[in-house]
Amino acid sequence: EPIAGVEDSKRLKKNQRRRIYEQVVAKPDSYVWNTEFASPSEIDEFDALKATMNAFSRSIARLVEDHDLPIEETISIVDGRKTPKLNPDLKGRLTCRPWVKGDSEVYTIALASILARTTHELLMEDYDKQYPEYDFGKHLGRPSNEHLQRITTHGTSPIHRLSMKKLQGR
Repeated sequence: EPIAGVEDSKRLKKNQRRRIYEQVVAKPDSYVWNTEFASPSEIDEFDALKATMNAFSRSIARLVEDHDLPIEETISIVDGRKTPKLNPDLKGRLTCRPWVKGDSEVYTIALASILARTTHELLMEDYDKQYPEYDFGKHLGRPSNEHLQRITTHGTSPIHRLSMKKLQGR
């Protein structure tokens, strides 16, 4: 049964996203999902898009493996214009396709974007406890003026992406 209120995560308030996230987490037998992260060093090495595609690829492979999904019957739909390169075990066997505006047009992509965004927010709240001088709980790692000022004052932390243009020269 679909969860009420699922739509593009950018259109939802934090408390709406959190409610939906909690509904999914409360039913582990009803939803097959995971999260994969692109580390700051991976983003610095490749760029944000390629690192995201790598994370998509890892996520798809882990979902198939962890949940013993039938590869030939599994279809993965990702938001955007590009399809991630699948690992050799899945390439040519698992269907994966991009969907432009998927987070506003496809329920499962919208739900995935809510789960990803909420997971990011929870991670930033944890980082806020580890690195309180950066106030990650407030800006969630986005390059706000306040965040950039804190980097100027305190330097970068191990979780900052050094390749971000606004950080270069700080």
